[in-house]
Amino acid sequence: MRHLTLTYTRILPPRVVQYGVYVSTNLLTWNTGTNYVEDFYRTNNADGVTETVKTRALLPFPGTADLFMNIQVWLEQVPGP
Repeated sequence: MRHLTLTYTRILPPRVVQYGVYVSTNLLTWNTGTNYVEDFYRTNNADGVTETVKTRALLPFPGTADLFMNIQVWLEQVPGP
């Protein structure tokens, strides 16, 4: 069984940046979470600051519907002094 995958680089914890990988079959409704995607590979990069992550959609690909993936990146709100 084959799966659509997404590979990205992210900052190692602790971090104020969060990452979310989403899947969609219609480009209108986007889903995330363990029912939809899973990280299947993660390795620290030589820079000591980032890691490479490979994530796959849990729906088989190709399937009966189109399948799209995207990643959203956002800053957590950091409390001020």
